[in-house]
Amino acid sequence: MSNISNVAIDKDTAPLLMSEIQSENEQFLSQMEGEYEALANSFSVSEGDFIGALKVQIAAELEIVRAASSFFETLIQMMQAADADFGALDNAYAQEKIKQ
Repeated sequence: MSNISNVAIDKDTAPLLMSEIQSENEQFLSQMEGEYEALANSFSVSEGDFIGALKVQIAAELEIVRAASSFFETLIQMMQAADADFGALDNAYAQEKIKQ
């Protein structure tokens, strides 16, 4: 096993990819909310235990989709913070090398 001690972050690509993922996540959540709402509304004139249980299931599934989207949003924020920290570290290291 090789000893890898350096971490390389492509400062040009990483922010773009994170932004794309964030945008896709937002679009996916918006689409899913619309589709689940349309599905729930399609039962608006139906009644009964089965339909009631189906509406509860649809609402629960939508909450799972929202939770997954929230997870991805948090993950992207953590990745952006790490990117900023590595950038600050690189700049500080570069300044130290310039002083020497």
